[in-house]
Amino acid sequence: MEDYIEFSSYTHHPFYSTFILEVPDNWLWHSMYNVPMGEMMQVLDAALAAGRPVAWGTDVSEKGFSRTKAIGVIPEDTACEKYQTMLAALRECGAYAASRGVTLAIETGPEPSAVLKEFLDGLHSKGVAVNLDPANLVMCSHDDAAFAANVLSKYIVHTHAKDGIVTDQTKHGWLEVPLGTGGVDWDNYLKALNDIG
Repeated sequence: MEDYIEFSSYTHHPFYSTFILEVPDNWLWHSMYNVPMGEMMQVLDAALAAGRPVAWGTDVSEKGFSRTKAIGVIPEDTACEKYQTMLAALRECGAYAASRGVTLAIETGPEPSAVLKEFLDGLHSKGVAVNLDPANLVMCSHDDAAFAANVLSKYIVHTHAKDGIVTDQTKHGWLEVPLGTGGVDWDNYLKALNDIG
């Protein structure tokens, strides 16, 4: 982490000073330099222009986020307001990412791969792609990882080596387990990835 500078744009702390963000996701209690949003985007653009890596983190301990309730699930009804709102927002984010030569990778899992593909097809964006998480597919959408790799093949830019199971032993109905001990069929998943290149 010493090689990175952390910037933020929060209004509950003074701009142009450092502070420690008081959220559970900041488990290292690193301080960050707080600037107005427009300036944070200028910092992002300057780092990319200089060929520097950029990582964008978000706070998933926020009350409005729920992994178990899958708040970000793409609805299957393409005509509903939520779907259209998500499409418009991701289209704008994708255009910004593409204009900067970067890719925003959406992690798989909450929705079936066919629903995600239809959504991505509708974006028409070079700035949005897929981070294929085989364990999430098994645990959350009950989708086969090899099948999903084939469905999403033209969008995959990253994948996880992660495994999981569906279980009634946890409050959310799934559990991450050591690689090779869960529901991911690794032989077929790796073959599918190899086949699509």
